[in-house]
Amino acid sequence: WFPLALGAAIFVLLTTWRRGSALVARERQRLDLPMADCPVTLAAGVPRVPGTAVYLNSDPDRVPSALLHCLKHFKVLHERVLFVHTDFLEVPYVSRPERVTMEALGNGLYDVRVRYGFREEPNLPAALRAHDAELLADDIATTWVVGRSTIADGPGKLPGWLAHLYSAMSRQADDVGSWFRLPPNQIVELGTRVLL
Repeated sequence: WFPLALGAAIFVLLTTWRRGSALVARERQRLDLPMADCPVTLAAGVPRVPGTAVYLNSDPDRVPSALLHCLKHFKVLHERVLFVHTDFLEVPYVSRPERVTMEALGNGLYDVRVRYGFREEPNLPAALRAHDAELLADDIATTWVVGRSTIADGPGKLPGWLAHLYSAMSRQADDVGSWFRLPPNQIVELGTRVLL
């Protein structure tokens, strides 16, 4: 009975993580705005402060919710804003010329794609510096902005006990800053409460 019970527990954990992650992604997609022309429109007329803000972006077709929170609460943008999306490819290693692509969106905003192979450990600051030494030349003036979803209690699409289980598992998940080797004293986390 013990192997069956252990297998069932692992199955419940894995399916809860997969289903909860899909629900969180769907909810964030509902809240976020489409990327096409939206960031430039949002940035028009907004006061700018010196420095660079790097927004980690899980969906390259959507504006990160962290940017919307910054505009809502602080009502300013940095002079240079990078939307960084990371892809993990099904190859062991990605060559240096193919590692980073960068496209100017206008008004000081850039769409940045960083690619890694499955055998590589990500290091976003090093990858961006290798692409353009001037990009993060001043570490002090660079802010890494990370969006975090917090699971809220309430009637949602998951049963209550599964929502609590997913919430506990997400709190134990690896820290995004340490995973991408971001400078710890330059990370700003902005959260969104998601109802599962």
